[in-house]
Amino acid sequence: IVLLLKVMTNYLLKTIKIFVFIAVIGTPLFYLRRSVYPYTLTKTAFFQAVVEVIFFLWLALAIIDKKYRPRKSIVLLGLAIFIGALVLTSITGADLSRSFWSTQERTLGVITIIHLALFTLVLSSLWKEIPWKPLLYSSLATSFIISVIAFLQIINPNLLLNEPIGGRPGATFGNPTFLAGYLIFNIFLSLYFIFHL
Repeated sequence: IVLLLKVMTNYLLKTIKIFVFIAVIGTPLFYLRRSVYPYTLTKTAFFQAVVEVIFFLWLALAIIDKKYRPRKSIVLLGLAIFIGALVLTSITGADLSRSFWSTQERTLGVITIIHLALFTLVLSSLWKEIPWKPLLYSSLATSFIISVIAFLQIINPNLLLNEPIGGRPGATFGNPTFLAGYLIFNIFLSLYFIFHL
């Protein structure tokens, strides 16, 4: 039984790591050409689906081995209080649907925030198991690919969709502001690597 549990633990850890890479690499690149809000809604649905897989794999891992369970901390307590307050205010708010789901073009409601919190919970519980350097390098590589797509959009505005992008492409984010937010994070990440290697 001990050997079987060890094999299951290793399998679950390996699978979770693969899905974490899928979330980091796949989410920024994902879009569906023939869908409603092909850039944001599909990206959010993809991220939420991947996080749900990661969360349930981690839940099985936490049941098998208690060392992968979250440790009590002020940050974890603060996160729980924040999510609780968010859910409570959303239930008692003026528009329950908009509070929980947001709008289709923004998709930043309570449901998305809960998925981000679950992703954070899993990553913090598996902090020592996650290969952080390769994961962060893969984020940089993905941001480079997206930057290339943005430059190609200036040459060919209909590269991803038939749309007038002007001089401000959005690449797979569809919105120059969203793209800028994503790229700024990766610029700081690259600066971190430059000064800490």
